[in-house]
Amino acid sequence: MIYWSGYRNDICCVARYHADGNIDTSFGDNGILRLNLSQSHDFFVSICQQSDGKLIAGGHYWISDSPLQYGVALVRFDDKGVLDPTFGDGGIFMHQYFENGESCCVDVEIAQDDQIFFGGWCQIGSQRDLFAGAVNNDGTVNTDFGENGCTVIPFDGDHQAYDMDIDNDGKLIVMGHDYYNILMARLHTGVVVTDVDEIAQPENGLHIYPNPAVDELYIDDIQEDGTATVYDALGRKVMETTVKANGLLNVSDLSRGIYTIVIVSGNETFNAKFVK
Repeated sequence: MIYWSGYRNDICCVARYHADGNIDTSFGDNGILRLNLSQSHDFFVSICQQSDGKLIAGGHYWISDSPLQYGVALVRFDDKGVLDPTFGDGGIFMHQYFENGESCCVDVEIAQDDQIFFGGWCQIGSQRDLFAGAVNNDGTVNTDFGENGCTVIPFDGDHQAYDMDIDNDGKLIVMGHDYYNILMARLHTGVVVTDVDEIAQPENGLHIYPNPAVDELYIDDIQEDGTATVYDALGRKVMETTVKANGLLNVSDLSRGIYTIVIVSGNETFNAKFVK
């Protein structure tokens, strides 16, 4: 059988086809499962199958227009197109990962032990970031993964996710672009947000090291003393201090996590992400 997921008229859709390309009318409503998750702009963009034959479709649902907000949506159903009542709310998982922000799923993957992972993008303020999350088999947020069930991936600048996969070692590969460069990150499927295994990142913007940091973060590229402000993954300001030109920043008091640092030096503003 061949499954297709997508949308029509802002309604999430899944269709099933025979190998000869004809629609399988025994699935859903004459071959199509249709779901209106919110009032507008609901999309499915990915579909995968668990070992028990159940299917999970992933995408996003509309929250509001002002400001524009989306949340992650996953739906589980059987091979007849009937929603699974043991998953989420009647077969549907809908979650807003960031207050006053957006989060969208672009791909869903099932690990060998049937753990559910998704990759996508999130936007807090004006910057769009790649991120990944995990959901329990009962359709609840897997809070053992990352921070509150998700991990924001620390690339510099604005970027877009387009795919995710699980490699032979069980690690997540999240792929995207910043409109100029190909971006790729590999993550452990363990329990802490700092389990970012490798980051392929273009060399631009503020140069900071070591990354991940332990107690101190060295800063290059600024020629004048400035002000450094650090934000956590939810956009909350957690530190503000002065920083010397090409100096260092003491981050020993920060908890483990992913952070954004913004430095204003003279007439210039620099920003970068780092892992603690």
